Amino acid sequence: IDAGGIANPATFVTGEKTITASSVQVVTDTTAMLNGVNIKGHPRNEDHIYIKNDDTASSGYPLGAGEELFLDVDNLNKVYVYADQTGLTACYIYR
Repeated sequence: IDAGGIANPATFVTGEKTITASSVQVVTDTTAMLNGVNIKGHPRNEDHIYIKNDDTASSGYPLGAGEELFLDVDNLNKVYVYADQTGLTACYIYR
């Protein structure tokens, strides 16, 4: 499908990142994206995860279990996640 002269991506990628009690990149490799990324707090999370743009261990944009955020970034390695406890998960999908 061609939407306004811009071809839609033919595929998408999903994944999860388990978060330790520190700030970590969602992915460390260069991961170019066509249309940004959706990040969601895993439905089973017992606390908030925080979305950040650096590796400092402090709060960022909070996402509770099942809450979602779209980030219009060109590379997934620019996105960091933080949690106050271990065992939480961030889910993502990008095109």
